[in-house]
Amino acid sequence: MARALFEAAAQRGSGGGLFELGLLAYAGTALQGGEGPSDPREACALFKLSAARKHPGGLREYGNCSLHGVGGTPRDPAVAAALYRASIDHGGVQAYAQLAMLYRAGVGVVHDPGEGVRLLREGGDKGCIACLEALAGLTAAGEGVPADPAAAARLLERSRLLRNGR
Repeated sequence: MARALFEAAAQRGSGGGLFELGLLAYAGTALQGGEGPSDPREACALFKLSAARKHPGGLREYGNCSLHGVGGTPRDPAVAAALYRASIDHGGVQAYAQLAMLYRAGVGVVHDPGEGVRLLREGGDKGCIACLEALAGLTAAGEGVPADPAAAARLLERSRLLRNGR
C-alpha cells in the first residue's frame, strides 16, 4: 500500500515520493512488489531525482551515494559536501552530522574541525540525534572542545529523549 502511494506521488513529481522509493530500493524491498535484494543503482537514481527537486532527504542520500561512489554514482566527496549543505539549506537536519564529519576529516572540504563542531552544535540544537551523539563523544574525550563528562552525559540524555520521541 505504501509503495503504491509513493509511486503515485513520484509520478506527480514529488521529491518526497522519489526519496521514499529510493529508501525502499536501498533497503531491498523490490519496487515491483515483494521482498527483493537491495538495488543501490536504482536507489541512487531515485535519490538523484529527489535531489533535483530539492527534497532534503534526497539531497542527503544522493550525497551519501556521491561520498561512497555507490550504485554507479561517481565517488566525489566535494559533490557530497555540496549536497549535504543543500540538504541543510532545505531543512534537512540529519545532513548536519554528515557535513560535520567531512569538515572534521577534511574530506571534500577544507579541514576545519572547528566548523565540524559548530555544525554538530547547530544540528543538535535542531534535534539531530547523530549530532548530539557525536558531540557527546567529542565532549567526553575533549576533542576539539573542552573535556566535560557532565556535558557529554547531558547531550546523550537529550539524544535518548529525542530517540524516544520526547
